[in-house]
Amino acid sequence: MVIISVLVTLFIEKKEYTLISASTGQIMVGAVAGLIFRYSVLSIDSVQGVDPSLFQTLFLPIIIFEAGWNSIETRWIFMHNLGTISIYAILGTIVTSGIIGLILFGFRALSFDIIPLSVLDVIVFSALLASTDPVATMSIFGQLRAHPLLNTLVFGESILNDAVAIILYKTFVEFYGEPLVWTSEFILTVIGKFLLNTFGSLGIGIALALIASKVTQKVDMFPVIELILVLLCAMLSYLLTDFLELSGVTAIFFFGLVSKHYLWFNLTKQSREFTDTFFRTLKDIAEITIFTLLGVQLFMFDWKYYNWPMIGVSLFACLFSRLYIIPFSIILNCFRKKPQNKITNKMQLIMWWAGVRGAVAYALAVGIKSYQESLHFDNSTDYIGGAEMEETAYEEMVTTTHTVVIITILILGTSTGPVLKSMKLAGDHVKGVRDNLKKDLLQAKAHSKWTKFDSRWLIPFFSKLEGREKKLDK
Repeated sequence: MVIISVLVTLFIEKKEYTLISASTGQIMVGAVAGLIFRYSVLSIDSVQGVDPSLFQTLFLPIIIFEAGWNSIETRWIFMHNLGTISIYAILGTIVTSGIIGLILFGFRALSFDIIPLSVLDVIVFSALLASTDPVATMSIFGQLRAHPLLNTLVFGESILNDAVAIILYKTFVEFYGEPLVWTSEFILTVIGKFLLNTFGSLGIGIALALIASKVTQKVDMFPVIELILVLLCAMLSYLLTDFLELSGVTAIFFFGLVSKHYLWFNLTKQSREFTDTFFRTLKDIAEITIFTLLGVQLFMFDWKYYNWPMIGVSLFACLFSRLYIIPFSIILNCFRKKPQNKITNKMQLIMWWAGVRGAVAYALAVGIKSYQESLHFDNSTDYIGGAEMEETAYEEMVTTTHTVVIITILILGTSTGPVLKSMKLAGDHVKGVRDNLKKDLLQAKAHSKWTKFDSRWLIPFFSKLEGREKKLDK
């Protein structure tokens, strides 16, 4: 099944189709397989979809690490726009989660049948729905050579968005089984946990990357050993932060970003040539497997758990909440003086269009089940209906999330190519913009205080100097 998805992906990318994304093709392959499984001699229970433990301990870290390691066409563009990206990702994700929550609460107040969730369920559900996953969008961006600034903003916002959404999710699920009382102490606890998750994860990821860089600088190794060391240190950053109940996504992303900047130059020539392709291959395998399994799940759910009013409201909430892009961009443009650095109206539309929900949101929804054993239900105001109602709520959250993921990938992801072309934000239309942006960034980099500090102190301390002059400014 996955092999067929690989072949379909190769066909789509070779033909450079923009009317259908690779992830859409993979979902279709999985859907056909799921349909066969559903009406064959196999039972529904015998077919497994996206195992949350497998996803969270294998697929997700591979995808996020590769995103940091092979970040974007120009790592400096990412770092140069890190402030803007952080505002979109951190504040934007919090705002998105809040807007989704308010919409769900509003419809819940109208009718409990529409949103049959407890107060805490709605909060957790809003956090996981705030996670975007524009894999389908980014593949089209690559094929069409999208505007580099737009590409950077969408990519960076999506990666950090996942990290923030997961932190919000983990912060709120810890309150399951506890009385939910809205006090100043509760709000301060949530803020404290969020800050601890964010900066603790960030610190661990960067620290392990610097330690690994120093080790590889001082010790000459065989290429295979170097590759193993990088993989083990990356997974250590993820698993350690996860063990400490922090954000493994944040840690492993910044481990990849920092280690590529320092550690990569300590590797042998053979390792430097091999690692980029190897990590990208692992990422592609993980993504293909995930989207294929998402397609399989289309026909694996019990139809009685499809709450179509809830699905419609959730989909509307996801699309409406992305409109935060507009006021945020207006404010940010006030601080972006050069015309080529402005976030145009067309870019804002594409950024809204890229708000595809993906495997991260679905895995978080499925993962709520792991918290069920510690819960003690009663007919309280928090959990209306007791344990039986909570089980139904869980199933409906999973089916709703899965449906939102599939719809956004099939519609928003697939239509990205035509929209990009119509907006003239790809290909030859942005060739001159790309050259001017690169020139401005190189000038900014040369005069950056951070670049001077990095070149004078950090690079000599963590990297082997030989070969850095041949560095490709990715």
